[in-house]
Amino acid sequence: MPWDRDLDPKSPAYGIASSQTRFNRVVAGPGTGKSFALKRRVARLLEQGADPKRILPVTFTNVAAEDLQREMLQIGVPGCENIRGSTLHSLCMRILSRQSVLDALGRIPRPLNEFEIEPLLYDLPKNFGDKRGRNKRIRAYEAAWARLQHETPGYAQNPDDAAFEDALVAWLTFHEGMLIGEIIPYVYRYLKDNPAAPERSLYDYVLVDEYQDLNKAEQGVVDLFCDAANLCIVGDDDQSLYSFKFAHPVGIREFPITHLPTTEHQIIECRRCPTRVVQMANSLIVHNRDREPRQLTPMPGNGPGNIAIKQYQTIEDEAVGIADLIADLVDNQGYAPEEILVLAQRRSVGNPIHDALTGRNIPSKSYYQEGALENHSAQERLAILRLVVNPQDRIALRWLLGFRSGDFRSGGYARIRAHCEQTGTTPWDVMTALADGALQIPHTHHLVARFKSIRNEISELGQAGNVQEFVRLASKWLPMNRSKYWLASCLPATTPQPDYWKH
Repeated sequence: MPWDRDLDPKSPAYGIASSQTRFNRVVAGPGTGKSFALKRRVARLLEQGADPKRILPVTFTNVAAEDLQREMLQIGVPGCENIRGSTLHSLCMRILSRQSVLDALGRIPRPLNEFEIEPLLYDLPKNFGDKRGRNKRIRAYEAAWARLQHETPGYAQNPDDAAFEDALVAWLTFHEGMLIGEIIPYVYRYLKDNPAAPERSLYDYVLVDEYQDLNKAEQGVVDLFCDAANLCIVGDDDQSLYSFKFAHPVGIREFPITHLPTTEHQIIECRRCPTRVVQMANSLIVHNRDREPRQLTPMPGNGPGNIAIKQYQTIEDEAVGIADLIADLVDNQGYAPEEILVLAQRRSVGNPIHDALTGRNIPSKSYYQEGALENHSAQERLAILRLVVNPQDRIALRWLLGFRSGDFRSGGYARIRAHCEQTGTTPWDVMTALADGALQIPHTHHLVARFKSIRNEISELGQAGNVQEFVRLASKWLPMNRSKYWLASCLPATTPQPDYWKH
């Protein structure tokens, strides 16, 4: 289908799709058709001979990246299947994994899961405060990078902070890991310090969705990717939701000043929401500070919509009430479950609603349910699987050695680490020597006993010849009431379940 078929030349979508300017800013409110406009723009690029592999659609979250990828596949122009949508973090991880980048930065981009930070908190010197204080310092370190408070990300403001950062980076470097909050800034530093880096010219066209939710470092990385590329950003500073992740909505407001010349586009007609919802949104966002004055335009054809305000005594009562409402919509009013969206402010509200819907056999997907690794057994299984794949994964080994110990056995482990640093030996090899009696280090017997158990399990799992056999062996190491659930969640949907699970 030609990119401009049935497209009004006077419409915002046509202007966005047809613009030849290097920089484009699209200010688009919710439900205004920005995805439609972006698809038409990509369709034009493809029809005019652009290499699909040099078109980068990028967004903020994994969920949004999945949606963006689906949108690209629906374009229907040859080559659209070769466009790879991505989050900025995923893209940066791919860059950090290149050998040339590893050599330049001297760090390994193996990100720590949230639970894997626990032993780090115990291993850091005690003079940096208690566990909570050390965790607060780590968050401040990441925040400084996200905000690019200095041209060298993570720049310490005083000698005490500098000493803490030295200890933190030394731990991460030794364990060959990286905090999630370091990924973007390290790519920023690499690209900024290497003007001739090939990664600065990977793309000819970059489209960034939800630009207002990127922090300053992320916006800086986008600029460095676009050394000579065309950049089209889409967003709405009124929709900036991620202040807790240091979102920088100023970036979208100042984009026409910092990127010259910029063609500006605005889509304000809300096609998604009933008119009353749009009116309520307008009356709310008008109170936002430092915003560009504009209002969404409601579409009369959407009708006023139904709005009800209800209060409940407890979260449980609220979950039941919402589930009852949805059950009525599905059972009596002809709505399909996928047509219903529930917005919850936090996990403690979202999960009970999800559970209540599941109890009524109403299909539902909760993005809050993605926190499967909050379960200690799941954390242990993931760490074991990491060591099965790579016994030299120092972070997984460190976590497992201290697991179920009150202080993560930080005292004994400090001796292990010191020996490794003095001899250049890896933690796995040192623990192996200790377990085999070839080495003696005082006050490490608890660690050695724990390591023997870990090694026995990994050795047995390594004997599995296929997925089913691996599941059978792995389940032996799990509590009976949890093994079926966790192992099933690790398998593809097509994998047959072993018969013994039925018992």
